[in-house]
Amino acid sequence: AGGPGGRSLVAYDARTGERRWSGGDDPAAYSSPRVATLGGVRQVVVLSLDSLAGHDLRTGAVLWRDPWPERAEKVSQPVVLGDDLVFVSMGYGVGGRLVKVSRSAGGTWRADLVWRTRHLKAKFTQVAAHRGFLYIDEINLLEDHVVDLLLDVAASGENLVERDGLSVRHPARFV
Repeated sequence: AGGPGGRSLVAYDARTGERRWSGGDDPAAYSSPRVATLGGVRQVVVLSLDSLAGHDLRTGAVLWRDPWPERAEKVSQPVVLGDDLVFVSMGYGVGGRLVKVSRSAGGTWRADLVWRTRHLKAKFTQVAAHRGFLYIDEINLLEDHVVDLLLDVAASGENLVERDGLSVRHPARFV
């Protein structure tokens, strides 16, 4: 699973373990797929390394696809907002975006960007939605280099402050 040749997303029978279908050609990411109803159609929505896509729940065929050219890892699960909106997010300075999914009278699907922001970036966490608000933990609002520094200090138990030619080390403990 997770790659070209129609294996971007693979469905297995939960009772037998048999492969039922596969679809899409994008490389896998760490994001988990989500079953949702968009445009009145039940589908599997997944954020892969190259795109956000909706797959037919019965066949695995790609219904719509929103390319994400940023090749950094994607972990956060897509958040479905109503019948036609999907919010997705990633870290590494990219942020989040809201996509509107629609289907024409002739049955053609499309995904259009509604808005994007660098400020809502879920690097290793999930985003929650409730009553028109998106919720993200505060560490994901920090710049990536600040998060990396905090993780280094938490792991080592020591903080190094360097400024104007001075260097001071002191113990650090997060509670």
